[in-house]
Amino acid sequence: MIDLDHFKRVNDTYGHLGGEIVLKQLANILRTNIYPLDVPARYGGEEFILLMPNTSSRKAVTAAEKLCDITRKCNWKVSAVEKVVITASFGTVTFDPYAPIDAGELVKRADTALYAAKSQGRNRVVCWDEVDLDEKPVLHEQSEISELQKEISSLTEKVHNQDMAVVS
Repeated sequence: MIDLDHFKRVNDTYGHLGGEIVLKQLANILRTNIYPLDVPARYGGEEFILLMPNTSSRKAVTAAEKLCDITRKCNWKVSAVEKVVITASFGTVTFDPYAPIDAGELVKRADTALYAAKSQGRNRVVCWDEVDLDEKPVLHEQSEISELQKEISSLTEKVHNQDMAVVS
């Protein structure tokens, strides 16, 4: 799960049009820096998810660290003349087919890892395996989680069936 750090400031300073320009730039970063079978998807606001089939936890963290670095170094434009500095926080979790969990639990773990990245200072990657479970996570509203669960289930099924047509 990916969340742009302090994105509210972008919207407050440059308006929602400036925010949308930044979100489109992030979408482009994701599309151009992932493998063909990886599936990026926007999850409301400034959050995105990235499904990476057949990827180990170590490789997922490495990929997220690369994306975090690219995000930090990007020349973010909010208009033709104005540039801003944008960073992102990443929470990773790996689905283990030998210890399966449902989509809802997968989302909760990714969200908890993302929250840990934010609470550790933002602009970083935290893997679910590194999360202190005694720390209370801030989760999304149940309706948002349910919507994302449906999207993840659908995308996971497509990945599983290797039916990776254009995802819009």
